[in-house]
Amino acid sequence: MFSTIGILMLISQVTGCVSSPIVKKVPVHCAGSWSDWTPCAQNRRQIRTYTVTRQPSNGGITCPSSPEIQSCVPEEEEFGSAEFSGDTSRGVGELSTEEKKKNLAHLLAKGGGECVNHNARITMMNGSKKLASEIKVGDILASVNGKKGNKVIARMVSKKYSTKVIKVKENLLLTEKHPIYLNERGWKKPVEVENAVEINNYKGDLYNFLLKGRKPFIAENEIVS
Repeated sequence: MFSTIGILMLISQVTGCVSSPIVKKVPVHCAGSWSDWTPCAQNRRQIRTYTVTRQPSNGGITCPSSPEIQSCVPEEEEFGSAEFSGDTSRGVGELSTEEKKKNLAHLLAKGGGECVNHNARITMMNGSKKLASEIKVGDILASVNGKKGNKVIARMVSKKYSTKVIKVKENLLLTEKHPIYLNERGWKKPVEVENAVEINNYKGDLYNFLLKGRKPFIAENEIVS
């Protein structure tokens, strides 16, 4: 009598049964290239697009989203009332136009440039207070975590800028896009603050600051971005 193994071997020989090899599909990644950035438009935005030369397959890396948009400063635009400086560890006179534009673009990306009213009191690293209008590039502002301070590397001033602001407390006005930290509630829009008052067509000077590391700062004892 044949054993079970013998019967299986015999069947295999008769039928020619052979196991098929497993074919592993190799991932094919997206391939392509980015176009140059378009000239900076008057709305302070420029665009570039990605041209795909090979679509991904078999789980390969996907193509990036296109088009891509970023903030910029039009070539012909005057800096005007935007007071500008870079890191004062270098002389202001040593800054190139491109460096100034880069800093201004960061400020614009934060929400249009303007942020707090000119007479809002800003907390410095040493615990003293200065009006927003008195803050200069190179000043060290208090950090939110109470550790080392944050250096002002650029500031923007909107002179008599007619816009909508939110009065979140006495002597603190914020523009709509600049969030405020509300303890357990986290970051909120100014209009979400209890008893906030909307002021349309505000025409006072407004200030914004770009800190090293893009950190928030303290105005009228409130954390703002």
